[in-house]
Amino acid sequence: MNQMNVLKAVTWLGLLGFVGYSIAWLNLSSVSVFTGLASIFVDPWSITFGIFLDLILGLILFSIIIYLNAESKKVAAIWIVALFAIGNVVSAIYLLFNWKKIAVKISTGLNRSLLLRWLKTKNVNSCQCVVSSEYNGFFK
Repeated sequence: MNQMNVLKAVTWLGLLGFVGYSIAWLNLSSVSVFTGLASIFVDPWSITFGIFLDLILGLILFSIIIYLNAESKKVAAIWIVALFAIGNVVSAIYLLFNWKKIAVKISTGLNRSLLLRWLKTKNVNSCQCVVSSEYNGFFK
């Protein structure tokens, strides 16, 4: 499973969980959908919960991006702990330091580090890759 499929799955699971929670809350409160939606926007705790859920989902998704782009698991763990401790300022700092690497991975659609990790698990020490002009020498 490639990294974009993982991100899509996590995003959809978060969205479905939030929608499921909202539907269950509306059914348990035995009110109509429109009355329930109106009460969601009036109740300060539901607004606070929505903001908190948005923050947590954003931190989790950015943690996945950090994990998939980090050179090692230790470096990823340090960034992720700092992200949850300090907040989105860490994500801005991470993007400042790693935007070129992320842009290359997005533009090529390939993740060299995942390929190299896979090759290491298969005990392959070197790999001769045929490079087409489409990937601009991404593998060397």
